[in-house]
Amino acid sequence: MAAADTAKMIVELDFKSGKFTAGLKSADKSLGSFEKRVGKLGSIASKGMANAARNIERGIALGAAAAAGAMVYAVNAAIDWESAMAGVNKTIEATPIELKAIEEGLIAISNKTGAAATDLAAIAENAGALGIAKGDILAFTETVAMIGATTNVTT
Repeated sequence: MAAADTAKMIVELDFKSGKFTAGLKSADKSLGSFEKRVGKLGSIASKGMANAARNIERGIALGAAAAAGAMVYAVNAAIDWESAMAGVNKTIEATPIELKAIEEGLIAISNKTGAAATDLAAIAENAGALGIAKGDILAFTETVAMIGATTNVTT
């Protein structure tokens, strides 16, 4: 008997005996189980992607809020500084060049001592109101700030 005749005989016998139908049912059942597993994986992946997107949105929103907060803080600090320097100018009546030198001096004192520049400007404003000469304002301001920092005397 040739190989082709043997294969034909096996197929006919399996088909007639019901094994073929049982094999199809088993394959269908396996495919259904596989389809359910793939569906679950798809659902899990979909939920994971949704969570990732939500987290990215939250991160962007938090970053934007932080940037806006920093911007508001910077603008408020600039407004406070300009207001403090206007007070200095009011009592000292300095030229723009003299005022710029005082402003830079106050910032240098602030960096050196750690005192807030706006607090130093308030001292300089009071110095002008007391009649301290323009050339002595920075030295006076630094001295008063140091006294305030090292004693219980406040400015």
